Amino acid sequence: MQKVAVVGCGAAGLCVLRHLTIPRKKDLLSSDPIRFEVVAFEQAPEIGGTWVYSPETGYDAYGLPVHTSIYKNLRTNLPKDVMCFPDFPYKPELPSFLHHSDVCAYLKDYAQHFNLHKYIKLQTKVEAVEAVPSSDGLLNNSVKWRVTYQNLSKKTSSNLAVKNDEANMISDVFDALIICNGHYSVPFIPEIQGKELFQGIVIHSHDYREPEMFADKTVVCLGARSSGIDISIELTSHANKVFLSHRGQPLQCEFPENLFEKPGIRELTSDGVVFEDGDFHQIDTLILCTGYKIDFPFLHENVGVQTEHNRVTPLYKHLIHIDFPNMAFMGLCLNVTPLPLFHIQASFVKAVLTGKISLPTADEMRKDEEEDFDERLRNGMAQHYAHMLGDKQWSYNNELATICGCELLPKYFEDIYEFVKVKRSKFPATYKEMNIDFPFED
Repeated sequence: MQKVAVVGCGAAGLCVLRHLTIPRKKDLLSSDPIRFEVVAFEQAPEIGGTWVYSPETGYDAYGLPVHTSIYKNLRTNLPKDVMCFPDFPYKPELPSFLHHSDVCAYLKDYAQHFNLHKYIKLQTKVEAVEAVPSSDGLLNNSVKWRVTYQNLSKKTSSNLAVKNDEANMISDVFDALIICNGHYSVPFIPEIQGKELFQGIVIHSHDYREPEMFADKTVVCLGARSSGIDISIELTSHANKVFLSHRGQPLQCEFPENLFEKPGIRELTSDGVVFEDGDFHQIDTLILCTGYKIDFPFLHENVGVQTEHNRVTPLYKHLIHIDFPNMAFMGLCLNVTPLPLFHIQASFVKAVLTGKISLPTADEMRKDEEEDFDERLRNGMAQHYAHMLGDKQWSYNNELATICGCELLPKYFEDIYEFVKVKRSKFPATYKEMNIDFPFED
């Protein structure tokens, strides 16, 4: 019996729980199926991770940074057909592009269906994780993991500000550890010349909740990935004027008439912005849609994990700790269909922990990791996109599935993803009104 700790109960953590606690049919037929004793830690009062919406920003009732980056009107930019675990579809009556509350409800249905709540410690914050040396005093493949945590519900007003409330700390040792704490909660704040001079409002998209507060304002959204485009379009219904500022190629799409695309920001002044084309505009608000930092504040240095430039190393296939294969990091990959990918990754992790598959040597895994990273650099990708998959997600999913012996994702996942990607690039303001039917009709 392996004792496994799971940190975080958003979509990735729930998926891991489901795979480690629900035996497959072929395992049930085995005379000695390998089982796990699993404990999952979730610091929020409920499961769902970033999909648990809160109108609040800043800090929560326990003095912790608000985790969610979901805004009030957010709808998924992927349809329900691919925004699901392959073995657990959404209710058919829901629209193709889901409101965030539908996704949160779906995750709770998933947990209830697979009876996962009994493994979860809610309102429980992991404070520290450290590697426990083996009996010979060395950190090797037989390392275990000491997890120190505290029950937040026992914190009182007198100790709320105390980061490490010693009287409330509990430590336990586990045979394996799976990190599922997400990577959309710690904002990346870029350096911008003149930012200290600007007299208007500056917020990160992490703290954006609704467009009404920007009524009659002139707003710049910096960054043109999913959140930047979605928020800038939503703002046009209330703001006087919106600038979408970014350094990429001009977007070939239809925008609302009061949304203007501009290059990056050269500098801020007391009352405005100078873009890199030299144009100056007076503005009231700057919203930084500049992404997030990957952060594992609870990891001890002896875990040996680095997160420089948002690249987590040393990891095999963006997932397995190369030096300690009984540790995994779920869901680091970017620009993917997340829930199907979690399903494949969880299957792979389970196969590693049960010994069903044998990993390459540490040197071979390290070589694989470096070759993947070097190829990205040769193709002109920035270092902070080390875990970006995009079109490579399908070969990645198939490779993991083939190695661990789980079913491949149906081909329609890729077909729908590619179909929607084209529609989203051409019609960012209206594509979510589509209802996806397979086979597709333009």
